[in-house]
Amino acid sequence: MEATGSGINRALVTAFALAVKARRNQLQISQEELAHRAHINRSYIAKLELAQNQPTLSVLDRIAQGLEIGLDELIRQTLGYYRISFSLEVGTQG
Repeated sequence: MEATGSGINRALVTAFALAVKARRNQLQISQEELAHRAHINRSYIAKLELAQNQPTLSVLDRIAQGLEIGLDELIRQTLGYYRISFSLEVGTQG
């Protein structure tokens, strides 16, 4: 699914992209390896990390498994990046 919509949606998609890339780098695995582990196409992983796509729930779960974390932890990390992004936006408006 392509990432479109409101600013909040864009910020969440970007936060998810950051969370996936950070965890993948922490594991020292390539996009190709993550794609293999998650049973999805490498180009889809690339688009996720560029915040150009947003996954379905079933794909989210497969990505979390590929990243060796639970879905709840992947969402928690995403929300952490989202809060940082939101804080930076609010800070630059003041």
